[in-house]
Amino acid sequence: ENNPMDYHGHGTHCSGISSAVGNNSLGVLGVCWNCSIMAVRAGFKIQHPTQGWVGSLETDDVVAAINYVTKNNATVVSMSFGGSHSTSLDAALNDSYDNGSILVAASGNAGTNSKQYPCGYDKVICVAATDSDNTSASYSNYGSWVDVAAPGTSVWSTYYDDRYISASGTSMAAPMVAGAIGLIKSLFDKNQTEIRDALNSTGFEVDFSGVPSPRLDVYSAILSFDETGPKVSLVSPSDNQVNLSVNQTFTCNMSDWQLKNVTFEIWNSSNDLYYNESKNISDRK
Repeated sequence: ENNPMDYHGHGTHCSGISSAVGNNSLGVLGVCWNCSIMAVRAGFKIQHPTQGWVGSLETDDVVAAINYVTKNNATVVSMSFGGSHSTSLDAALNDSYDNGSILVAASGNAGTNSKQYPCGYDKVICVAATDSDNTSASYSNYGSWVDVAAPGTSVWSTYYDDRYISASGTSMAAPMVAGAIGLIKSLFDKNQTEIRDALNSTGFEVDFSGVPSPRLDVYSAILSFDETGPKVSLVSPSDNQVNLSVNQTFTCNMSDWQLKNVTFEIWNSSNDLYYNESKNISDRK
């Protein structure tokens, strides 16, 4: 419908994990704090006989929501829900993928080696959950179809009615990855296959009952795409003229995400190496 207001809180919580605005002294910071949210509500709130008010979705509503984000060219689609296979949902997701959207979904909270959808579809990046100690979360579904794991336990985020709460589940892990992908996309023009490969190859492995899954490492994934050489410039002496008979102070500016070691050399007018010093700066602030 035209009103995407979240009266349950689940969607608001997931949105904050991926993209809550930072540097404002309020609440929490999203993984991609400058990303924009396309708010789309496909679910509704119903009263369960024993569990109280719970969120629920119907397949035709989900398909309509996927079609909407496809039409509006969403960069990343984060789906913190799951159920059984649906031909119509699979088709809608294929269309979205072919349109350039990167699809992310939660693996499920049954704690079993069982596939749920949309996470189980090949074109969806499937996300399991880890605990705060970087081990597998007991509630998280797992399996060979899972692409990456991310923190999902006791995650603080935004909530309905101007609140912040802590929640746990693969629903929290999926937007963590979606936000990371948004951050990567803001820096590099990479497609889903390239980003999926980076997430798979950079995180350390977490054991899920004998099935390994890489834990999200945003920094390493970003560095894996960095192909820009280091920028080093001499600030002083500004004219590059050095009197080697007196003590000299040299000032340089250096910028590069992966710069770890710097070598400083002074060559004399005869093109002979006069001075050479190397320094490790990997612990610089």
